Amino acid sequence: IDLYINKDLKKDEVAKEFGADSVEDLKTKTTERVTKREEERIKNEQNEESADYNSKTRGTKVNSKSENSTKITNVTNEKDEQVSTTVQITESAPSPSDPVVKAPVERNTSKAPAADDKNIDVETDYSDAQLEKLDEDSLLEKAQKLYEAKNFENALRTVTKFLEKASTNMDKGLFLQGQILEEKSSVQNIKDAVESYDLLVKKHPESSLSDKAKRRSIYLKRFYINIRYYYIGGLMKKGIKVISAAFSMAVLLSSCYIQKETEQVKTITVTGTGTVSDAPDAASVEFSIVNYGWSAKLIVTDNDTLTNRLKDAVKNAGVNEEDITITECSISNPTSQYEARRTLKAVTTNVKLVPAIVDCKSGAFVRLGKTEYFVSDSANTIRRARTAAVQNAQDAASLLAGASGCKIGAVVEINNEEITTSTTSDGKIVTSATIKITYNLE
Repeated sequence: IDLYINKDLKKDEVAKEFGADSVEDLKTKTTERVTKREEERIKNEQNEESADYNSKTRGTKVNSKSENSTKITNVTNEKDEQVSTTVQITESAPSPSDPVVKAPVERNTSKAPAADDKNIDVETDYSDAQLEKLDEDSLLEKAQKLYEAKNFENALRTVTKFLEKASTNMDKGLFLQGQILEEKSSVQNIKDAVESYDLLVKKHPESSLSDKAKRRSIYLKRFYINIRYYYIGGLMKKGIKVISAAFSMAVLLSSCYIQKETEQVKTITVTGTGTVSDAPDAASVEFSIVNYGWSAKLIVTDNDTLTNRLKDAVKNAGVNEEDITITECSISNPTSQYEARRTLKAVTTNVKLVPAIVDCKSGAFVRLGKTEYFVSDSANTIRRARTAAVQNAQDAASLLAGASGCKIGAVVEINNEEITTSTTSDGKIVTSATIKITYNLE
């Protein structure tokens, strides 16, 4: 932060900009904030797991006197609240030393509704000709049974045939197709799964599966497709930029389980953007005083008179004399006559005075130049945008680190700063700061 926020400030002065008394105080407050946020996240996950587990197990009776015992581990996905449950049965009561089987993160357990059970054989591979003979309901039911039996390749063939023939239940077929394409198998295709979910949402918004499909699409896009700017440092003892979004997530999710001796993943680099929008509180108006004549001496004298007259008018409009800037008079000879030219610039912190200042233009020798609106304390605006960019980068890094079971450590490097300013259609001044920050992974 010392290198980034303001290079000409001392560390303690920089810390005070963030509401801390010293750098050590800033570190302590930051650590407390991150720890509190992590505790809240874990608590929310546990509450969601408990609620989902209760809803899924409601109505199921467990005999407390049974010799067998059951261990249940719930994994709740933060993005769409889908839950995967793994059950381990043992012959005796579990002890603290017994291993608990952990369900894989983000296993989609939503199922498209199936038709009535009709003793469909999921072991037999139906040929295309045999599938062609089945009616719509039988095709959908067979595809559902094949999916539940984890025969994903034949399940995809069957649901594809259903979608070619179906005139009803298209939403169920599209949702099932998306589920099949999500599964880790020889037919896995995340992009096609997203397209199936998106088509369901677009074509069948009234369907009971529409909300589930929308959540699945958002999750897959966020964690497999739309990640573009993350960089995993130290991979294979060299820096490798991760181009594939899916590959980058796979590396992140495994980062906490890599053997210590390889030290493959150590850092994470993210890009943060902070934007500040303010109403302009200052403005500047420029005038050009231009006159011509056969005598250079006379036109300079006339230009002085015109400039002084304009200056008095601007002061009468409410501008302080110290906020009026006048350039030296320049003389040129563009034609047969001499030309005298001078610029007067008036700056005011009361934007309501701009119309009155503009009206100070009088006569053919005074020309109105450009009028600009801006924020007077630009340094404070940039500082706020930078602070927002740092926070944005930290949130992005925490999200990715948390997805892999890790958390971010100290800042390693801050660079590639870019400051831009623009004006919106309603006159607001927008200042943006973009930075790149590298954190240690713990």
